[in-house]
Amino acid sequence: MLKNPEDSKTIMVALTKKIIECHDIFVDTNILFNADKSLVANPEFDTFWQEHSPRLELYLKIPSVVIGELLYQQTSSSLRTLKKANDEIEKLKKITPTK
Repeated sequence: MLKNPEDSKTIMVALTKKIIECHDIFVDTNILFNADKSLVANPEFDTFWQEHSPRLELYLKIPSVVIGELLYQQTSSSLRTLKKANDEIEKLKKITPTK
């Protein structure tokens, strides 16, 4: 309770706290990045999300630019792996007799 210095009347101050029902979590590429491209997201982030999102009502929001970056990373990695595989097949063709 506060006193008004002008007329010495008591002023009731009511504080209200807004209840937040859920939290939207926006992530960037760096938190989802994983060097192992066989996994879509970083396992540490996945573990964190599985543990905390249900009880804290967290909702994952992935901006379209982040999705694009992840797709680019996955595609680039896949193309490099394909090139390596094709190079190895060509080496095998050279040493394997053909009919």
